[in-house]
Amino acid sequence: MNKQRLMFRAYLLCFFGFFGIAGLHHLLFGNYIRAIIYFFTGGLFVIGTIIDLFLIPRMVEKKSKSNLVDQLDITILTLCRSKRETTLSDLVIQTQAPPNEIKQILDQLCRQGLLTLDNRESDGAIIYKTI
Repeated sequence: MNKQRLMFRAYLLCFFGFFGIAGLHHLLFGNYIRAIIYFFTGGLFVIGTIIDLFLIPRMVEKKSKSNLVDQLDITILTLCRSKRETTLSDLVIQTQAPPNEIKQILDQLCRQGLLTLDNRESDGAIIYKTI
């Protein structure tokens, strides 16, 4: 979902908070506990809903970044599987993402047991392989 569409939906659902159905926009962002609290307290007595009008852009940005990282995980795993082995520079070129971001994701995928780290015999380059 693109940012503009997510922003529109968030503001639309937040608007319902002024008519007694508060917290729906928090469901959109996966904040289920906060949604329940808002529902039973009338959006923290409407003050929370008013504050959220200013915080929604930050919530949308956080959600969009989270979705991008998830998509990047899948892209990296797909590239590693299709090439049988890949290097950090291969992934940076293919994904157009910053090297430090790719490196963090690679480390996370290795810790989760989805990738292995090895050295290529021909030139000693660090390579990543899917398990």
